Amino acid sequence: MVSKAWKELVDAEREIGREEGWEEGISEGGDMLAKLLKILVPGSIEFDKALNATGNERMKLYKKYGILD
Repeated sequence: MVSKAWKELVDAEREIGREEGWEEGISEGGDMLAKLLKILVPGSIEFDKALNATGNERMKLYKKYGILD
């Protein structure tokens, strides 16, 4: 039987991993958006679309402009 302390330790490590993954995802997403916005002309329809896009719509734009394979 696993002790309660061991289970709490494992749960804490999992939570730390989730938080690190979340932070990394936010950072990478911000970098990709910055690359996309550098390519687009400010004020253009595509630029505005990129700023207001849902996650799925933005992924299509990343692929369209070669930021994401």
